[in-house]
Amino acid sequence: PSTLYAEKAGKDHYVGLNATYFKDVRDGINTDNVPQVLPHLELEKVIALPARGEQVILNGALLALHRDSGNDVRRAVGQARWLKPLQFNDGSLVELGARLRGDVYHIDSTNAAQDGSNARTNYDVSVGWEKPYASASGDHVLTPQAMLVLAPNGGNEATDIPNEDSATYELETVNLFESNRFSGYDRFETGPRFIYGLNSFHNLASAGSYVQGFIGQSIRFDDDSVFPDDRGVANRFSDWVGSLRVRHGLVQLGQSFRLDNATFDARRADTELRLGGPKNRDNHLRALYNLYDGRSEDIRLIGHYNLNQDFWLDAEWRYDLDDSKQRLIEASIGYKHCCYDLSFTMRRRSFDGRDIEPSTDFLFNFGLLTLGRPYEEE
Repeated sequence: PSTLYAEKAGKDHYVGLNATYFKDVRDGINTDNVPQVLPHLELEKVIALPARGEQVILNGALLALHRDSGNDVRRAVGQARWLKPLQFNDGSLVELGARLRGDVYHIDSTNAAQDGSNARTNYDVSVGWEKPYASASGDHVLTPQAMLVLAPNGGNEATDIPNEDSATYELETVNLFESNRFSGYDRFETGPRFIYGLNSFHNLASAGSYVQGFIGQSIRFDDDSVFPDDRGVANRFSDWVGSLRVRHGLVQLGQSFRLDNATFDARRADTELRLGGPKNRDNHLRALYNLYDGRSEDIRLIGHYNLNQDFWLDAEWRYDLDDSKQRLIEASIGYKHCCYDLSFTMRRRSFDGRDIEPSTDFLFNFGLLTLGRPYEEE
C-alpha cells in the first residue's frame, strides 16, 4: 500500500483525509479486482451541553473505491448520537443513548441488483446501567453492568449493498457494550438485544497490587444477524467474553478469552505473563500464549533490556504449536535520543504459505519522536 493522508484532531473534533493505492504482489491474485481508496474522508464533532449534562456526537464519512474490474463504490454516511448520563445517590450510573444514521451509496456493478443508487437509514436507542458494590474495607468492588438496545431489523441486504469494510468481526470485552459492534459502515447491528456483565476489582495488601476480572454476554431477541458464524455472536445467546488481570510488584498476568456459550470450550484465548516494569521501555520479559478457535495456536517470548540510558536491546521468538515449527526469531539494538529513535534489526521468518515466504531480513528504522503521540505511550 501507498498512502497519502492528512489529519487534524482536537479535544472535540477530528478530520482525516487519506487516499491509498494497493499493489498486490501475491501469485494468483487478479490485481484488477483490488480496490483503490480514492479518497476516504472522516469527520467527527463532539458537542457538549454541560447545562443539561448531555453530549451530541456528529460523524460523517465519504468514501470512493475504484477497481479496474469489479464494483466501483461511492458512499456517504451521516450519523448523530446523543448521550445523557444520570448519576444517582446510591451510586448507580444510568446512560441514555440514541443514534440516527443515514447512508447513500452509488455503485457501478455488473450485478443489476447493486448497480445504481441506494439509500438506507438506521437508528437505535439504548439504556445502560451499572452500580458498584464495595466491601466494608473498600478493597473489593463488584460492579454489575447491563444494557438494553432497541433497533429495527433489516437494512443489511447483501444483494443491495456490497460489504467492503465490515467483513471481519470478533466479539471482545472492548466492544461487548457497543450499540453497534461493527467497526465499518457497510454493515450495522440490527434488532433488539440485551447485554450484561460483571466486573470485579480487588486491591491486594501491597501497594499497586490487584486482581481484576470481567465476564459478560449478550442476548438477541430474534434471529436477524449478519455477523460471521464463527465470531461469537452467531446464536441468539452470544459466546462468553471476559478478562483476568493480576498484578503483584513486577509480576503481571493477563488473560482475555471467549468461551462457547453452551459448552464453555475456549474459542479464543490470549494469555500474557510479564516480568518487569509496566511500560514498553522498562526492562521486561513477556511470555504469550494465543489460541484462536482451532485455527492457530502459538507461543511467543518478547524481551526488552536497557543497556544504559540511551541504548537498548529487543528480542522476540515465536513458535507455532500447530505445526511444531519456529516461525520467527529476531533481535534489535537501538539508540534513543530526546527527539529521534534509531534501531537495527536482524530477523528470520519461517512462514511457508503462499503469501509470505521464508526470509532473512536486515532492517534499519529511524523514528521522529516529536511527531504523533507521546513516546512513552508507544
